[in-house]
Amino acid sequence: MAKAASEGREDLVERIYAAALEPHLWSELLLRIAHAVSSPGAVLQVQATATGEVLFAAAGGIEEAILRDYTEHWAAGDPRLAVGFPRRVGQTLSAEEHIDARTFRRSAIYNEFLGPLGLGATLGAIVHADREIFVAAAAQRSLRPEGFSPEEKRRFAAYVPHLARAAKIGHELGAAAAARRELAAALDRLARGVLLLDARMGVRFANRYVEEVLAEADGLHLERGALVAAHPADSASLRALVAGAGARAETGAARAGGYLAVRRRSLRRPLALLVSPVPPELSALVAGRAAAMVFVVDPERRLVLPAEALRQLYGLTPAEARLTLALAEGMGIPEAAEQLGITRETAKSTLRTIFAKTGARRQAELVRLVLTGPGA
Repeated sequence: MAKAASEGREDLVERIYAAALEPHLWSELLLRIAHAVSSPGAVLQVQATATGEVLFAAAGGIEEAILRDYTEHWAAGDPRLAVGFPRRVGQTLSAEEHIDARTFRRSAIYNEFLGPLGLGATLGAIVHADREIFVAAAAQRSLRPEGFSPEEKRRFAAYVPHLARAAKIGHELGAAAAARRELAAALDRLARGVLLLDARMGVRFANRYVEEVLAEADGLHLERGALVAAHPADSASLRALVAGAGARAETGAARAGGYLAVRRRSLRRPLALLVSPVPPELSALVAGRAAAMVFVVDPERRLVLPAEALRQLYGLTPAEARLTLALAEGMGIPEAAEQLGITRETAKSTLRTIFAKTGARRQAELVRLVLTGPGA
């Protein structure tokens, strides 16, 4: 009997750590913890320490609608919370042992909310608290019979340190996943391609720009998941640069990638590549090891600059922004004036105003300012 109970506890502990990796498992896990202390349900909540914002909440055996009702209408006046907050982290307690039972039974929260649901007795703990998160867990059941037994408290207390570690792991994994999504979204907005390759030239990450370049299959394409160039000699050079970047990342060797012009079968201008070691900030983007980072620029690709960015950055009017964009695309004043439907004299006058607002003194300087600024 004791052996079976021990195996049951070990299985439950394993499930706690599994839930840290797969949050959808928390509901079943909390229900099993609740049953271990003769309760119909249990809850776990993770809050931001600084703001009190609920970052994650799960329940087993208690409907989500009931939890929402409690959070929105009853939590602020729950006398049981005042019992738990002063306690040290990890200390398991039965709330009804520390509040006046008669007063609690006459309270609105008990008579209008907890009592009708068959709840009221609470066995819980602040399982973890640091500068980032505050985590509480509790089993809930009826006030009849009153209180939890010493054995039930011991069982719940045995799970508290595991719940603390699992909640912390889950929070850190969630924060890392959010950071990866934000970084990937930022790279998608770049006006050049970014690739992360493994040692076998497998693509571990590609931003939207690169995906569009690869979809054209003109200069670079994928073969069985590996990046290859249209010309075998370019493929060999690219593999050598990736190997060199990977060696630098692992051993600090002097060779660290380099530049490569990749020829295209369409005979359009070559793709321009820069191969370099992977910085630590980007290594978190991929599962597994990335050997090299590759920047890709297609010189034939039209650079789309947001006119609104130029207006906000330099105070340009819509007409001035349109002329600036035309010049940034390589047009001269005559061609830009014709495209915009204005006279050359109007274009020249507008350009002088643009110079005054941006601080540029020549057309080439203006183009460089626009192409290297944050608007690009």
